[in-house]
Amino acid sequence: MKGNQLVSIIGAVLAAIFLAAPLFAADFEITKVIEIGPADRVPFIQPIKWSPDGTKLSYFKDSWLMISDTLGYSLPVYEATMFPQRYEWLSDNEIVLLQLGRLKGGKATKLSIIDLKTGQEEIVIDKKEKFKEADENDSTFFDGPRVSIEGNIYYNMEKRKRTKSGIPKSKYASKNDAEILTTNHYLSWGSDGLYKVKLDRSDSVRIGPKLHPDPLFPPDQRRDGAYVMYSGTLMHVPDSVITIIDTIFKSRPVNTVVCGIIFGSFNSTIPEVLFQRSCDDGEQYSVNGVWTYNLRSGELMSLDSAAKLTECNSPCYAPDGITIGCLSDGKAYLIKRRAL
Repeated sequence: MKGNQLVSIIGAVLAAIFLAAPLFAADFEITKVIEIGPADRVPFIQPIKWSPDGTKLSYFKDSWLMISDTLGYSLPVYEATMFPQRYEWLSDNEIVLLQLGRLKGGKATKLSIIDLKTGQEEIVIDKKEKFKEADENDSTFFDGPRVSIEGNIYYNMEKRKRTKSGIPKSKYASKNDAEILTTNHYLSWGSDGLYKVKLDRSDSVRIGPKLHPDPLFPPDQRRDGAYVMYSGTLMHVPDSVITIIDTIFKSRPVNTVVCGIIFGSFNSTIPEVLFQRSCDDGEQYSVNGVWTYNLRSGELMSLDSAAKLTECNSPCYAPDGITIGCLSDGKAYLIKRRAL
């Protein structure tokens, strides 16, 4: 990297941290808070999710996949027989679910598509493997389902250090699988920065530096590609201007010693990000909360305070950008705000 480029990036970081004047907004108008019911924080990575059309919210309770409408009425639709590792909405009527289990001397992996209309399960991958300490290269690693930057669902299979992506086929949404593999992208950390990579691995481009030595959660990119958010760092991709959201908070909750930002996501309709702030004492005591940050005004808004909830976590935007799903004290909630 040339010297003037490095100075420019460092200057941008310092400007974002020390010169910006973020505001803590006092007015965050909530029009309705709907309690859906008891919910588990499973899987840990984003346990609640919206359907693509925003009419349904999914979550888990006692191994059951639950579906709620926007009025808070929910029903169980599928019982997981192993641990739910990840899941995503494939269409407005289908969910792709990855389950992991342990066998005697081995492991089990199942990736399946749940049809919410019929309740039927279509198996995509059903793999049972014995542990082979002498030849770990024979083991197959499955990762997914995940969402590409362009909004399509894919999964990864890795064997002998080679990774291939697959596209689960929907019965209700017609898409060209081969085209998705060659035109869609995901974000990946390299040794020298953050890369935008095609699903078929045919091309990649470096879009930013690697500021965190070991990012805990995968980065999220706004659909138009203008912003990337990861581990409390917000980067404007075109000019590499970086905002460290963690530094905007000037204090921590009582009895905590460290805080971090997780579950960052972008609003689809307004320039805003949604995230969970988690603080702990380094051992057992922890405090969670959900916040929004306006990319233009620099305003921070506490969803907990506005909705009069405590320990909000695992937030997710509905496609309309004005409704938010979250967990609070072991229950799922829908939070509707004034249209912005």
